[in-house]
Amino acid sequence: MESEQLLTYCMLDDIHNLVVFYPSYVSITECDDEGIQETTQYTHKEFVKFANENNIQFYDWEVE
Repeated sequence: MESEQLLTYCMLDDIHNLVVFYPSYVSITECDDEGIQETTQYTHKEFVKFANENNIQFYDWEVE
């Protein structure tokens, strides 16, 4: 049985990013006009630090 993931979006450097919360990590995928460009994975602790340092605002929350 697959677990559900929490999805949201954020803006970083004027680029939309898809953020997916997994049980053991968080991935941020850069999405621009040319499609998906780069994905970075963070542990939950690293992600909290990254989000706080960059004052990230999230939007369009979904569960998939």
